[in-house]
Amino acid sequence: MIGIFGDSFCDLNPPQMIDVQNDVLPWPLHLQNLVDCNVTSYGQSATSIYWSYCKFLKYYKEYEKIIFVYTEYNRWHTLKNEHLGLAHVYDKERLQMVPEELKDVAKKLVDAHPFIFDQDFNKFVYQSIFDNVNKLCKQAEIKLVNIMPFELLFEDDKLPVNLNQASGPCLTSLAKISYTECDKSSKLEKYLKLYPDLRHNHLNKYNNKILAKIILESFTKDISLYKITDIDKFVYDDIYLQHVFDAIESNNGNM
Repeated sequence: MIGIFGDSFCDLNPPQMIDVQNDVLPWPLHLQNLVDCNVTSYGQSATSIYWSYCKFLKYYKEYEKIIFVYTEYNRWHTLKNEHLGLAHVYDKERLQMVPEELKDVAKKLVDAHPFIFDQDFNKFVYQSIFDNVNKLCKQAEIKLVNIMPFELLFEDDKLPVNLNQASGPCLTSLAKISYTECDKSSKLEKYLKLYPDLRHNHLNKYNNKILAKIILESFTKDISLYKITDIDKFVYDDIYLQHVFDAIESNNGNM
């Protein structure tokens, strides 16, 4: 059995976009098709590393393999349950992603952020969670793949954590694949300014399938760190986004 923990880069949303016949699936479901066991994703969009860690502590012993996706470390780590989906709101640019009914709370978070934000503390949380996830998996003899979507996106980037406690490979820069899809498609870029992202895990349907294969292969790799962007298997053709365009256009943008 495989358990997956993290944010929107591993959740199964939006469910209405799943289309088995046309191979439109989030990568966790592609992974399930590749292995002879159940795959469960606890991923939830817009949550924090700490939220994922709490889910991990509750369920990790049930699995033989685990994939842990570490989201942006500067998100809000502790929010009430009804506001979990606002963990990613820490500046004004994020307000456009917030549902209208949560706008008032989101604006208060943005206003409070400069007075509360502490990068050193957030890195401490990130490091502590990374170390504990890897230590607990090693102790329980659970195979682990760490995914760090927002790390090493650019050449001069440095990891905000050290990997001394890593018990499994660490895959970085996944978000760059998502950003490149936008850069390569003016149509997608335009839609994302107006509507929610309907791509599963922020990737086109082909790249979701490729990612599942890369992660499965990573369970057997004896390497501590590598950038997903160094793997020359991803594609950026609009044909793999057509299901997204069709959904938006058929609903006149009322998604």
